Amino acid sequence: MAIITCPVCKKQGMTAAINPEGADKSVVYCKICGDFEISGTADLVLSTKPANPRLSYSLRKRFENGATNRINSTNIEEIINSVKFPETIPEKVNEIISFLYKNQSSGGYAISDKEIYIFGINDDELELVMKYAEGKGLLTIAPKFASGGGLFSLEANGIDLAEELLKRNIVGSQAFVAMWFDESMENAFSQGIEPALKETGYKVIRIDKKEFIGDINEEIQKEIKQSKILIADYTGNRGGVYYEAGFAKALNKPVVSCCKEDILKELHFDVKHLNQIVWTSPEDLKNKLIKRINGCGLNID
Repeated sequence: MAIITCPVCKKQGMTAAINPEGADKSVVYCKICGDFEISGTADLVLSTKPANPRLSYSLRKRFENGATNRINSTNIEEIINSVKFPETIPEKVNEIISFLYKNQSSGGYAISDKEIYIFGINDDELELVMKYAEGKGLLTIAPKFASGGGLFSLEANGIDLAEELLKRNIVGSQAFVAMWFDESMENAFSQGIEPALKETGYKVIRIDKKEFIGDINEEIQKEIKQSKILIADYTGNRGGVYYEAGFAKALNKPVVSCCKEDILKELHFDVKHLNQIVWTSPEDLKNKLIKRINGCGLNID
């Protein structure tokens, strides 16, 4: 792994696997563009040009919706044209609110007017759209574009709007998996939880399988905010699973609880009352999880 400048958005500090297994490509893990593969030729072409706002926005929206992005020297325009860009001011505000909800830390999110490709709008519109959102009580801005940008923080109304956008499936179909990261549980994940989620329409995120830079707690919170549901497997009685499930519940997200049968009696009292999926094998877990997701209307149409 290496720390690079993203060839698309030009943000520094991105992580990449360069020519894995000798292949003529790199795999980039970018906080702005999402994860993508890029051929050596495309990397060379993009690296010699300024940031490509439209490609960056398209990559991220496709990534959020579960697509595998592979950039080569001939498909850049195809990727850009595959995504609908926001047109009206309310649509642009929705993009901003969704992004901030998924990415801001406790101190807000700082951005300059040269980085607005994050939101899918052009630089002439940034101040107009931001002030419109501020006027609606959705966010606060400090300073007021005095230095060509601002520190943006969501207000209560903005958080409510972000939650409503999530319910409308505007920001993707991701499921967050909270579980014990132990070798004994790998089959439960790879043969049980993961295929069940994919069969019901979800993109699966497990934090230990994601490359990122920064604080792991902030990354966990960001991914849970971005997810429609959380799968909590309490096998192993891990504190992190309790924390992540509680965080999701606080955001009013559905939490599907699971536990291996021979561990059930060891659970803490505060989750014993839940309607657990009690499983005996990875295949049993897969079948019961599919049934629970479909039966509760949580599957992605």
